[in-house]
Amino acid sequence: MKTLEKIDVISLAKIQALIGFILGFLFAILNFMVEKFTTLPKEMSIEPLGASLIIISPIIGLFYGFIGGLVIAFFYNTLSKFVGGIKLELKEKYK
Repeated sequence: MKTLEKIDVISLAKIQALIGFILGFLFAILNFMVEKFTTLPKEMSIEPLGASLIIISPIIGLFYGFIGGLVIAFFYNTLSKFVGGIKLELKEKYK
């Protein structure tokens, strides 16, 4: 049994940023499809943003994913000193 005692802050932030980018892009595509194939009242529509949402959403997801990764890794590293890390059972892979 191995214990994950510390997470590299920048590496987790980069992974979280990539996940945020992908989710932001998927959100934009889904939203674009809903706008095109349904009739929403004008109050609910984000039509003025149009195609720029496909650019804006992934960038926002990238930014907040990176910040979130930094925060999560910082808190994990801080708290794992007091309560111990996550216990992992790892298997050796033989070639």
